[in-house]
Amino acid sequence: MSQAWLTFAQLGFAVGACLIVTSGSACGDSGSGGFGQGGNDGGAYVGGGAVCGLEPAQNSEFCASTPGDPDCSLVTGGFDYHVCGVPLDSAPLDLERSSSVVEFSGSGAPDVSCFQVENYPDPPGASEPVTVTGFARIFSSGCDSHDLKITFYRVQADGQLGEAIGEGVVTAGTCENVGEASEADNCDTRWECEYTYPAVPSETELAVKTENGPGSELWAPLVQYNIYIPNADIDAGVMSVPIAVCGMTE
Repeated sequence: MSQAWLTFAQLGFAVGACLIVTSGSACGDSGSGGFGQGGNDGGAYVGGGAVCGLEPAQNSEFCASTPGDPDCSLVTGGFDYHVCGVPLDSAPLDLERSSSVVEFSGSGAPDVSCFQVENYPDPPGASEPVTVTGFARIFSSGCDSHDLKITFYRVQADGQLGEAIGEGVVTAGTCENVGEASEADNCDTRWECEYTYPAVPSETELAVKTENGPGSELWAPLVQYNIYIPNADIDAGVMSVPIAVCGMTE
């Protein structure tokens, strides 16, 4: 694989901030392996079994390590199943890949085989420091990803940001002629800065936060989760990881 292994795909927004969980080539970009949300024909899943009278979703055995503890008095009859204790409705349509996105476009059912127990990844190997490089890719508005602070974090068991790795880095005062150029709406030319981040641990669950650098008021905080750097993908101590940037609405 040519980029960090990213395990799950979901996109969401919080008030005043952006949250993005991205997906790479390990699982999710193939046209096979549909996802069903049913139970397990009455048997108990390894991932915790029934919660508040709801059967677990298919392929949710990973919940065994992070079982949920919901308040069952709040679980109404409108829910159909649960994932790690979180009640959910049945999806109105089958999950399909999008052909209208810039990255990872496709058609048909996504490949979710990485959620099957037999395809779980091997336990992490020995961690080693890696120099991470890449480009600050503008996720929404903006024409130049300059003056952007990038900080890698370890991820805690509860999914919250843990220890920051180093002091973070800030992109150049302008990306023009030193970054990568592309076409974009509302931009004569979009310039995206390159960055270099030292001593990032491999074989570790990571997240990246992008936000305003000193004196900047261009960028909304954005957290990019599920970044994992396998030792096998490191080339001479260096790994390429693209970083997403969320521009303020102009």
